[in-house]
Amino acid sequence: MLSGGSGRFYAYSQIVRDQYFWRPYPGTLALEQLVPCVVHSDCTPNAAVISFSALLEPWKLPLPFGTLLSLSPNNQLSLPSEMVKYLSQTFGPGIPTCNPRDIRHLKENISSSCLLEDAERCLDFPYLWGGRSLHKGLHNFGIDCSGFVNLLYQSQGWNIPRNARDQYLDCIFVDSFEELPIGGLVFLHEKETSKISHVMLKKDSHGLIHASESIGKVHISILGRDCELSKGNFYTGVSTEEKKIASFGIPKKRKAFL
Repeated sequence: MLSGGSGRFYAYSQIVRDQYFWRPYPGTLALEQLVPCVVHSDCTPNAAVISFSALLEPWKLPLPFGTLLSLSPNNQLSLPSEMVKYLSQTFGPGIPTCNPRDIRHLKENISSSCLLEDAERCLDFPYLWGGRSLHKGLHNFGIDCSGFVNLLYQSQGWNIPRNARDQYLDCIFVDSFEELPIGGLVFLHEKETSKISHVMLKKDSHGLIHASESIGKVHISILGRDCELSKGNFYTGVSTEEKKIASFGIPKKRKAFL
């Protein structure tokens, strides 16, 4: 899907059709799977999908958590006419709608409490390297650490980079975990290479929410029980040799796709 307005264009894909099933975007697509769709109208996102079972009706297309939508003043779902034409030709005629219970209207200021509420609703969803799709109707769905953080902020209407390294480069840093606000990010570096290996979200003074590859799901780690932070070092397990370097960053929030 290629959409745009006011001279700006965005390429966006979250799910693809694979024979009888909808699956998360795999990272690469064959040319024959793509359909040109040049959009001339301006549909600025002002709402986000916050459920894990939302559908674009009447076509029953999965709308994964964090999908950005444009709603008209009377709460009707606004899609560019070119896109509606393509959907109608491909899947049958219809007027695009979505259950209002699956949508949140985006506000000017981000709420850390809302961010954490969304994060906790994602607990126990499966870890998937490269994953960035959360929807119960998708086959092989899952999420990785940076995709989890990216989607959480997008669900609030804010755009941060997709990958952990780029998220790290796009942060304002503080010196300690104590200085990091709720919803801030904790990055782990490999000791030898300084490569960013993991990113986690600060839940409170002792909790971290993250999509963990070793645990296999979105999980809350508790400082003092599951891990330790000491003088910028992060320890997992009982061995102090399992050490990584921790950095503490506040994302530079900007409105999504604006």
